[in-house]
Amino acid sequence: MTAANLLLPDPSIRLASAPLRPRACVVNDDAAVLVSLKFLFKTAGFDVRAFASGKGLLASPWLRGADCFVLDHRPRGQDGLRLAKRLRALGLAAPIVLTTGFRCGVLETYAGAVEMVIPASRVDEELIQRLLAMIAQTRGLRETP
Repeated sequence: MTAANLLLPDPSIRLASAPLRPRACVVNDDAAVLVSLKFLFKTAGFDVRAFASGKGLLASPWLRGADCFVLDHRPRGQDGLRLAKRLRALGLAAPIVLTTGFRCGVLETYAGAVEMVIPASRVDEELIQRLLAMIAQTRGLRETP
């Protein structure tokens, strides 16, 4: 994927009354993948924080303000699904995407804590658009009296 292939966010998806850019937290233990994901999200207009581990994310002040999480399914010595469940247990409602190199159909049955399980190779512009739509919906729910 080249920078020329990246799409800007769909202007029809509005994050109502949101003065801030959408905030994404990305967790992946592969430094090259982390840099790539950070670039993809920044190019799409996100404010991004990248973490090499779930521990780093859980210790971050960004945790509570994130609009979405993109988690590696199997970072070294960790479990992305367990991290997703921990985020839900903390009361975080932001959409969670679990990326994996494994067959997704098998993982989806275990991933009740996440909105999407996708192959790591499919983290692309389409995912960005789907996340923006989910963020808009989640923000709307948080702002409803």
